[in-house]
Amino acid sequence: MTLNDLITAKQTAQCLRVSYSTLKRWRKTGTGPEWSRLGGRAIRYRVVSVEAWVTSQARGLHRSPLGSNAAPDGPEALTGIIPVSELAPTIFTDTARSSS
Repeated sequence: MTLNDLITAKQTAQCLRVSYSTLKRWRKTGTGPEWSRLGGRAIRYRVVSVEAWVTSQARGLHRSPLGSNAAPDGPEALTGIIPVSELAPTIFTDTARSSS
């Protein structure tokens, strides 16, 4: 494990698109992703734990419009979430480069 695998509670809330207070409530009730307390105060989440928790929250797969039982491939099949690694090339591309 590396330190890059850990994110703060604020970052986790932003990733899950919930408020910080919702994430705090989930910690207290034990219903959210696994978390760790570092140094007595700092709350951190492992990225893999958050991803696993999101996957565990899936309620079912969407069927294709034609009614076949075929399910889409990849993590978005269960969560509807496209992994950040697939979005990164389009989000972080520098389109404002100078032509000098």
